[in-house]
Amino acid sequence: MRQSLRILSVLLAASTATAQIQWARSLDEALAAAKTRNTVVFVALNMDGERANDQMVEDHYRDSTLVKLSKNTINLFCSNNTHGNGSCKRCKGTTCAIHRTNDYQVRRKILQVDGETSVVAPQHLFLDGDGKIINSATYFITKGELEWLWVQAIQAVQSDFKWTPSERYRAP
Repeated sequence: MRQSLRILSVLLAASTATAQIQWARSLDEALAAAKTRNTVVFVALNMDGERANDQMVEDHYRDSTLVKLSKNTINLFCSNNTHGNGSCKRCKGTTCAIHRTNDYQVRRKILQVDGETSVVAPQHLFLDGDGKIINSATYFITKGELEWLWVQAIQAVQSDFKWTPSERYRAP
């Protein structure tokens, strides 16, 4: 019995460690799904080779609390970088072509900037189904701050959304 419990604990820890946010394929699909489901689009603008961006990809987007919260939203990863052909090595479950297109679309349709304008990354946007920004944060934020932003955005469109905050939950 003890051996079975130990094995179960190891398997549970391993599955939590590999959990990650599921990413939508396009901005248009994400907005349409958010409108249909009356939920929020979480947009993660990211770039390679910068400590805060790297930490978000390696740690925040794999955090079990944030992954659980992400199941209540439509999620969109955006990066202009490439990481090889086929499946993206940096952002599992998508391709570099997809997240590059997403980056382009979010810059033009949501942030309303052209290709020459710099955009801060990491940057997190929470949109309603029409693409209106509910809230956002630039630069590095803690997991608790990201959790707070996420919950506030969902509750802006679903007033009955219930969430038990973690001990790190706080406004940015």
